[in-house]
Amino acid sequence: MTLNRILMNTVRDRRQWAHRLHTEISEHYSARPIEELLRTTSEVAEAKYAMLCMGLLKNRFDIEMISKLRLEVLFSLSEVQNAFELYRSILVPILFRKLDRSLLPYFHPKAEYLSELCHQ
Repeated sequence: MTLNRILMNTVRDRRQWAHRLHTEISEHYSARPIEELLRTTSEVAEAKYAMLCMGLLKNRFDIEMISKLRLEVLFSLSEVQNAFELYRSILVPILFRKLDRSLLPYFHPKAEYLSELCHQ
């Protein structure tokens, strides 16, 4: 399966991410409406898609926007970082399970970049 197709079909994974944010990360995330978490996780997932499949750097803007949104309502930086790390922990295994094996050598640098972005 191609990277493009995998990322286009991640609606279920976005829901899993939103649910896990709501239940696992912190009291701040648990207090947010699930609809808001679904919206923000979808925005980040689409930014990751744009970066990985189309080479667009919309990703940094979305990470900054969501980080600012969370920090303004007194989330700690570590809570925000843990939320992005949670997404990476969901997405990377899916990619390695479903991605065409011939594409794996090309994915590795992107995985490092994804991890770097998750830890900013």
